[in-house]
Amino acid sequence: MKRRHLIRISSTVLLLWAIAGAQTAQSTVSAYLTLAEAPVATLLPPPPAPGSPEDLADLETVLWVQSRLSEAEFTDAKAHGDRPWDEFIRDVLGPHFNAVNRPETYRVLAGVRADFEAFLAAARQAYPRSRPPNRDERVRLLGTRTDIGSYPSAKVWSFYNLGLLLAELHPECRPRLEAEIRRQGWMRIWGGHHYPSDVSAGLIAGERLARAFLSSPRFQKELPVLRVEAARFRSLSVSSQP
Repeated sequence: MKRRHLIRISSTVLLLWAIAGAQTAQSTVSAYLTLAEAPVATLLPPPPAPGSPEDLADLETVLWVQSRLSEAEFTDAKAHGDRPWDEFIRDVLGPHFNAVNRPETYRVLAGVRADFEAFLAAARQAYPRSRPPNRDERVRLLGTRTDIGSYPSAKVWSFYNLGLLLAELHPECRPRLEAEIRRQGWMRIWGGHHYPSDVSAGLIAGERLARAFLSSPRFQKELPVLRVEAARFRSLSVSSQP
């Protein structure tokens, strides 16, 4: 009886150990880039120290910008707040940019976006920062209040990284991609979600992370297929023009 009891305990322990091991393995799996290959400290500088002149100026800038916005601009910022990544890409590359026409591109960028989550989590843990509306009730928030860290802007970081990777396939579109992402960054400030330095950090980290992905041997292996698909996409876009 005692032996059967010990066997059951041992089996339970082994099962829990296996589950824990699987979770650990899953958390360390990456599609193209790991934190060890591109540590967060190399991707972006720390935010201004809480209460420092730079930090207070950041908050005052949010208030100043919001005080000069029209209701139409607030509405525009709200409409753009929850747009998925590929919608802003379509604004630049055209309506034919979708998973049907670009299956390989979507597959690879899904891996990039999954890898990005590990970088974002590490950055938010390393650099905790309270969002503007949580510090000052004068900040007008467009959207849902959250306690998730403010630094850096995840949307700007992610979008800029994706935009620069796509610019490797569509170099002629790089200026427009960059301009659109910067506009998205300003809207994050308009809506009270972020400070200017959050947005600046997102741009810095986005550029550095894109360079790290482009230097990754695993990502480089995907580039020939992506370039072929991009060439076909250009033909599709041109042939559909009136």
